[in-house]
Amino acid sequence: MFKNSFVHLKYHICLSVILLVAGILIAYFYPSLFQSILQGTMQNLQEGASSITTEGLFVNNSSVALMMMLASLLLSIPTVYLLIFNGIIIGFVGVQVPLSTFLVYTIPHGIFELTAIVIAGAVAFRLTQAFLEIANGIINSKVKFSEAVHVGADMIMDCVIPLIIVIVFLVIAAFIEANLTVPIGQVLLGL
Repeated sequence: MFKNSFVHLKYHICLSVILLVAGILIAYFYPSLFQSILQGTMQNLQEGASSITTEGLFVNNSSVALMMMLASLLLSIPTVYLLIFNGIIIGFVGVQVPLSTFLVYTIPHGIFELTAIVIAGAVAFRLTQAFLEIANGIINSKVKFSEAVHVGADMIMDCVIPLIIVIVFLVIAAFIEANLTVPIGQVLLGL
């Protein structure tokens, strides 16, 4: 079941990665487009850096993942926005600080956090596909409703294990970001 879940999500994962990377590249190469919008976000990040907790980070990141998955009910349009916007934030921050500093303070937790966000986006796209399959069974008289529901239910079941992985990865990412990222960064940068 585990392998099949991700096999069935492979195109959805690719779409999530493409959207996230597109946001990163746009903001990295054209940061002036986002200067006025994200300047407040940068200040909030700097002010809140000293008071971050594992719980706070988990709640924040899991709420983004949850919004993405709930957006599947809206044809995943908000999911597209959230993936691109998260990429824009990453790309913008990457331009604002030296690359070595950015990588040292991002990679330890980002490996888990970004993987979870990409999988959450993929789950949202798969759920949208499932809902559209079921809707097709309702609307299209050429498709048996029971078959459409069965196919849609299988698609929804494909999302269970990835959803568990998203939660686990977000817990790990929150713990690393709150407790290990700054000490690791200070050691690696010699601060």
